[in-house]
Amino acid sequence: MVRKIDVADITRNIKEMCIEANHFLSGDMAAAMEEAAQVEKAPLGRQILCQLQDNLKIAGEDMIPICQDTGMAVIFLEIGQDVHFVGGLLEHTLSVCKLCGYYVKAYPILNRDLLCAAAICHDIGKVRELSAFPENDYTDDGQLLGHIVIGVEMVSDAVRSIPDFPERLASELKHCIVAHHGELEYGSPKKPALAEALALNFADCADAKMQTLTEIFKDKNSNDWLGYNRLFESNLRKTTMGI
Repeated sequence: MVRKIDVADITRNIKEMCIEANHFLSGDMAAAMEEAAQVEKAPLGRQILCQLQDNLKIAGEDMIPICQDTGMAVIFLEIGQDVHFVGGLLEHTLSVCKLCGYYVKAYPILNRDLLCAAAICHDIGKVRELSAFPENDYTDDGQLLGHIVIGVEMVSDAVRSIPDFPERLASELKHCIVAHHGELEYGSPKKPALAEALALNFADCADAKMQTLTEIFKDKNSNDWLGYNRLFESNLRKTTMGI
């Protein structure tokens, strides 16, 4: 039996989700922000995190969008016999932040404040790299500049709005964003020159590849070999369970 979906229902549901997403953070993300403010040691970093928390409170109480300068929402819907919603940029960013949090605990040479800030901002340029729904295509700047350059410009604008922001710290933060793809052939204008930039590259790559493997294996109920995969340059199969 063919399932019928009224387009008006889709429009209404997307509208409600957009309104909710613009005024409230999910519990885990709000908790992560609160924890970051509590453990932040740098006065400037604590001030910025506290401002973000104040913005979140105001957004929920007065129904004012949390942030008004991060581009247009891009929504992808995959609808068929089985409806599946894949994670987006915010989920990826949170995963990268969690990996970087582990790296900081495991490797004391890393500057926690710099690495976590870079993890939060590393893909921020993507919100302006893509056009608004329903086109879901690259913007002119997305084609000409790409999300790395756009992201660095956005961070530069934000830094200029903060009085007495340290110039060297700004350069180090922007370097982490510039180098987070790791290699020139992967789109980074510079290779990592700081430990934090290298750690960010590892976290970004690890999450992207593990999410790709999750999608590849999600409907596979056996551990048969799947054939050669160009991304991983290897034949793949699921792990044998119950050994």
